[in-house]
Amino acid sequence: MSKNSRFQPFRHLPYRAAVTAQLVAVLPVLSFAVWVVGRHGAMSENDAVLELQWHAEVAADAIAREAERALTSMRVLAVQERAQAGDVDAVRKMAETIVKTDATVGSVSAFNRAGHVVLHTDLAHDRPPPWRPLPMGAHAIFDHSSVWIAGMGIESALADLTVGFAVPWRMHGVTTYGLRISLKPAALGVVLREQRWPDSWTAALLDQNMVVVARSRDEEKYLGTRATPSLKALIQSGKPGVSYSRTQEGIEVATAIAPVRGTPWWVVAGLPRTELSARSNVPMGWLVVGGATTLAMSLGTSLLLMRHWSRPPRRMRERGIGRSY
Repeated sequence: MSKNSRFQPFRHLPYRAAVTAQLVAVLPVLSFAVWVVGRHGAMSENDAVLELQWHAEVAADAIAREAERALTSMRVLAVQERAQAGDVDAVRKMAETIVKTDATVGSVSAFNRAGHVVLHTDLAHDRPPPWRPLPMGAHAIFDHSSVWIAGMGIESALADLTVGFAVPWRMHGVTTYGLRISLKPAALGVVLREQRWPDSWTAALLDQNMVVVARSRDEEKYLGTRATPSLKALIQSGKPGVSYSRTQEGIEVATAIAPVRGTPWWVVAGLPRTELSARSNVPMGWLVVGGATTLAMSLGTSLLLMRHWSRPPRRMRERGIGRSY
């Protein structure tokens, strides 16, 4: 068989026409499929972002309920008849009952304008804690009869990290003491983790000083540390919606921020950016592979058919009958 008599598909007009027809039919379909998958990927990313924001808001609401419960218990204690009459011992006994019956409460204490602690549920009557001046913001209790919310810090009476709320304790209509309830960060961490975060996500509770009060992962390692610069800048910007920041581990995450109602705190939640991108990249990759495979199989089938259809003319040409295409 001569070299010129070999089957050369692209020299055959029917084959070229078949290939062209297949490309005209397949490529628009593939283009539309790419657009559909792209839209699906964008919607999948959007759904993940909405789920992230929803989880953060649900967690913030759970923390807010704990804060409201703690504040309510102090307000109720402060308006008791014996409390308003100045019976410190009676208030101590009621405070001790609160601590014993509520696992989230670390202690209850009372202090005057000068910073002296007049009662503390973890200390005996004859063991007054060391004096310390009132923290910034605590004077509002006496000056404006308003609530003071303390961020993460070491309580003056004990060497424990706590967060707390203080309400005015009035005697005969005058604010004489501040009545403070201190919450255990570990207990708030339990509330945060009860939201059942996905394993790859990271959530944290931050106080007004951007200090980590609770965390969904590695809490013991990062408790009391400050938020990363990128997260701090994101919170301070007040930008709505989900943006990007980095976790303490250095992972870039899509970050949702939810303020804790009634407090200057925030719940932040992060979804790794790589995981978010994979929601759209994986379907697109499968589409490209599937489209390329389908097109190759279609063209290959056309080639086999044309070889089959071209056999009679080839036999005739081998015998010198007719002429080549």
